[in-house]
Amino acid sequence: MKSIKSVVIALIAGAAIFSTTVAKESVRADASTMSQKDQKLVTQLKSADLDQRVKAAQELGERKVQGAVKELTNMLQNDKEYRARIVAGMALVEIGDAAALDALKKQAENDPVKTARTAMKAMASKLEEQI
Repeated sequence: MKSIKSVVIALIAGAAIFSTTVAKESVRADASTMSQKDQKLVTQLKSADLDQRVKAAQELGERKVQGAVKELTNMLQNDKEYRARIVAGMALVEIGDAAALDALKKQAENDPVKTARTAMKAMASKLEEQI
């Protein structure tokens, strides 16, 4: 079983790779214009399965799905698993929507897990540089 430290290191390394990934499709304007695939990914953000939620969030970020910002922000603020909250934050940074900045800053202050707070602080700084 992996230790928390190794999981965090893997997440940070993944964040570096994730942040440099080039989007596979053009930016989507809003939920009403999302493809069926993007809509399915948004639905998967609410899955009981952690891996499915994380994979869906990663892909939405890679695809820069603007219409997923609200759902990713909800995941960032409310998911019970800090790893899912971190990946949701990474996806929001990848999408680059200024609306997510306040949520990232609040989560950096209030997340119950120190690792998540540290990651959110770095993500908020990165998003501020982008916008």
